[in-house]
Amino acid sequence: MKKLVLFSSLFMTCFGYAQITLEKAFPNNENIITYQDGDQLYYVSTVQGSNVITIYNQDYTVFKTVNSQIPSNYNIYLINSNIYPGYSVSKYLFNADAKMEFFVSGSYYVSDTASYIFQSKIVNEDGIIVKDFGDISIGSFYPYTDPVANKNKMVVHKYGLLNNVAWSTDEIYSLPTSSLTTKEINNLTGSKLSAFPIPTSSRLNILNPRNGNYLVEITDVSGKIVKTKAFGNENQINILVADLPTGVYFYKIGNQSSKFIKD
Repeated sequence: MKKLVLFSSLFMTCFGYAQITLEKAFPNNENIITYQDGDQLYYVSTVQGSNVITIYNQDYTVFKTVNSQIPSNYNIYLINSNIYPGYSVSKYLFNADAKMEFFVSGSYYVSDTASYIFQSKIVNEDGIIVKDFGDISIGSFYPYTDPVANKNKMVVHKYGLLNNVAWSTDEIYSLPTSSLTTKEINNLTGSKLSAFPIPTSSRLNILNPRNGNYLVEITDVSGKIVKTKAFGNENQINILVADLPTGVYFYKIGNQSSKFIKD
């Protein structure tokens, strides 16, 4: 009986593991990340010793190859955001032309000085340079939306070695502001609702989450709807709340909601 139980346990274990199957093996030294645009999934690869970025379709066929504009004797890699790794490949964050863009860096070892030199760039899928950061290394970056200025921005962390002394610095860059870039930031951060200013005395500005719904509902703490406003494809929805009594309220679009304070 014990043997039967052991055999059954082993069988179930093996059966469970058998559900994980190899679907695609990429060549040695090819590093893959994924990028999803709507229902379309892409695999984006870089290879050590090559300056080419390869974009694969969902079925692993080659969609396009891109010249990274990093010299071919450099080792290139896609720079990840330190918060949202998907930002190393984007489509609307750095430009509004609906082309895939790649945040890429490359390093080259100089044996005479026993040191590395770097280059960092943002290039699009046609190999056109969107931004050249020069001969520096970028460790990570963090894009965000500034709700007061209504601009998309990013913090870029640079680092390097000067006269054998390590240095690092953070810089803030302003990005093109459009409904597309805001849409991508919202999508990659989980489509969370955000609004400003909070607290507010007269008007609430809500960033469009683009979740397929076009009605804002304002409710009080009891759940009673006190205001509604229909909207279209605008980037920002403005709703007047000056006539509401002071207190805590919730704003809702579709199945997403968040809190604000009316003072």
